[in-house]
Amino acid sequence: MPKLSIILAILSMTFVTHAHAQILDQTQLEPEAKMLRDIRVKEPDRSLSLSVPLYGGILKFNLIDDFEPAFQAQNARQFIKEYVPAGETVKNWTRMLTILAIRNGGQIPRSNQEMVETFGASRQCTGHSFSRLISEESRDHGLSLTIFTSGCGENTGAAYQDAIGGTGEQNLIFMFRDPTHLQMLQYAERGKSFAENDEPLGSEEIEALRTRLGPVAFCVPADSAEECQTSRAAEILRKAQ
Repeated sequence: MPKLSIILAILSMTFVTHAHAQILDQTQLEPEAKMLRDIRVKEPDRSLSLSVPLYGGILKFNLIDDFEPAFQAQNARQFIKEYVPAGETVKNWTRMLTILAIRNGGQIPRSNQEMVETFGASRQCTGHSFSRLISEESRDHGLSLTIFTSGCGENTGAAYQDAIGGTGEQNLIFMFRDPTHLQMLQYAERGKSFAENDEPLGSEEIEALRTRLGPVAFCVPADSAEECQTSRAAEILRKAQ
C-alpha cells in the first residue's frame, strides 16, 4: 500500500492489518482486471464509469486509459483500492489512482485547509514540496469537496513504502468530507524530478485530467443530482449480477 502509508501518516493515522482485514493483491484482482479489459475490447469508445460503495455513500468517477486494479485492503476503519496502468504494479508504477475511505475521518481535528497544507509538508522530500488549493465547495447534507494538487520535486527512498528515490511526484486529490467520514480519490504521477514552477501537471493538464475523470462525485442516498441517480442505478445493477 505505497500511497496509503504516506496519506495516513499525514492524517496521523495507521492502517491496522489484523485477522479481520481483507487484503487482495494484483493476482487476486485479476478477474476484475480481465473484465475491464474485455469491456474495453468490445466497446473501445465507452467511458468506464465506476461506482464504489464507501462509508455513507458511493464514489463515482471514470476509470481512465488502461488502468486496472492492483491492490485492495479493508478493515473496520479504512478502505483503500489502487489502480495502475496495465503492465505496472504497486511497486513499479508511473501513474496511480487511489481510493481511500476513512470511517469517522470527517472528525479529524483539522480544517480542510490545514489538511491541504499538510500534504505539501513532506519531510522526506529533498526537492521542491508544495500543495495548492484548486477549489473548495460546500454541498448538501453537510458534505464538502476540496480539490487540490500536491507534490514533491524529488522524493527520498524513505518517503513511503516502495518509494523510488530521486523521482518527482505530483498528485491531484478530490477530498470529500462530511461530519462523520472522509473519502478521497487521488491521481498520482511519478517520474523524473522537477523544479519549482516546472510541475508535470500544470493548470491546463489538471483541467484536462479532471474532464477525463468525469464528474467525480460522492453520492449519498438523498442526492437527486443526475450523476448520483446514475451512480445508484449502476450500483444496484452491480449488486444484482
